[in-house]
Amino acid sequence: MSGLTPSVYFEPGEVWEIRGADVTLSPVSVAAFGLISDSRGLSLRFPRFIKVREDKKLEQASDPAFLAKMWRDQQGKSKQGADDGDLLDVDFEEEIVEEEDEDE
Repeated sequence: MSGLTPSVYFEPGEVWEIRGADVTLSPVSVAAFGLISDSRGLSLRFPRFIKVREDKKLEQASDPAFLAKMWRDQQGKSKQGADDGDLLDVDFEEEIVEEEDEDE
């Protein structure tokens, strides 16, 4: 584990809805530590607080196993990601020349 200790600790008292870009492996975070990697935890990339979920009890909040499942599911989807396949090169100079020819 990282050995980091928080300067402030809050007792769990409410459930928050949060969103993020994706779940990533982290050498610093200890969330779900040991469920995916023996040396890394998971973290939420670009986390955003959405709202307090007053309709949920603490026992209904997501747990480390849920976070690990999200990461695994995300990894399965990313194998077919936008960076797979052929890359296209755009020739910007050719487009500029064509536009200049049209103006003449």
